[in-house]
Amino acid sequence: LSSTTHYPLTMTKHAKPFRIRTITAFTILHPSDFPPAETEDGENDPVVQKIDQCSTLLHEAKSRLSEAGYEIQTVRIATNPFGEWLTLKHDASINHLTSTSDDVS
Repeated sequence: LSSTTHYPLTMTKHAKPFRIRTITAFTILHPSDFPPAETEDGENDPVVQKIDQCSTLLHEAKSRLSEAGYEIQTVRIATNPFGEWLTLKHDASINHLTSTSDDVS
């Protein structure tokens, strides 16, 4: 839904409301996105920034589609497989990330 997208977002008055099951934002995480616990500063962590960007995009998409008459059931963020980025040294960052995950919906 970038500003260069030119899809009509309005429904005709005779159309049934279209229900969208979910809107998904994708992001790729890397082990380097999780700083060591002693240098962690919360909002400036790369992983937090990526999740915030996805959250902003999802909220904008949901808002625009809802305004156009579409019913949105859920929004979600998908990442690459845990095994590609999750290590035991990232416990503190994971705890911080999961405590802010409710902000997405």
